[in-house]
Amino acid sequence: MRTIGRSVLLFSLQLMLAAVASAQSTLQFTDLEHRLLEAEALSLEFRVIATGAVQVNIEGSLGKTATGDISLIASGVFAGQDVDVVAIRNGQTLEYGSRNAPLTIQAPEALWEALVIGFTRMGILHNIANLTADAQPDHADGGVADWVVVHNVEKNEQSFTFDIIVSGTPSGSATLALGGSGDPESRQQTVTFPGGEMKVVETYTNIIWGE
Repeated sequence: MRTIGRSVLLFSLQLMLAAVASAQSTLQFTDLEHRLLEAEALSLEFRVIATGAVQVNIEGSLGKTATGDISLIASGVFAGQDVDVVAIRNGQTLEYGSRNAPLTIQAPEALWEALVIGFTRMGILHNIANLTADAQPDHADGGVADWVVVHNVEKNEQSFTFDIIVSGTPSGSATLALGGSGDPESRQQTVTFPGGEMKVVETYTNIIWGE
């Protein structure tokens, strides 16, 4: 009985330590997001390669200026089609969709949050896919951090591994790797479709912070 009691106690201790470690990792992950969200100015370039069920080869940039202008620009091949899409906020106006014939609306207040949280939690490809369908970035009007949530976050030296929960439904897992400065460097995820899997690798370069 004493042996059983010790085993139960050890197991409970292991669970508690795992919960504490996950909570600390989640805090570090949200600290990274906060740093990106609160940047006075920020720019980065990216490349997205997807293989498997959906083929993608796209390059582009994401940025925010000190005056509040915001841009997501992407071009390349998406599911066998050439695409050239934008989401550009200039003053109070947002242009989004095809670069050649964008839709124009009043700029939503939570556009930067939607782009940053969408980038860190779902990958930048998600909102690029929206733009190819002439749809705005998800939850640009607000609430993106409640819509997509990270769970079981693990910090492993220079990377975060986590599960993705969308609208309360488990939607896969991903690994976000960091560079030496602590900035996002790459992201890997496998997405399962009814017709097969898509493996996505995103790389981020030329990250510039401004004031």
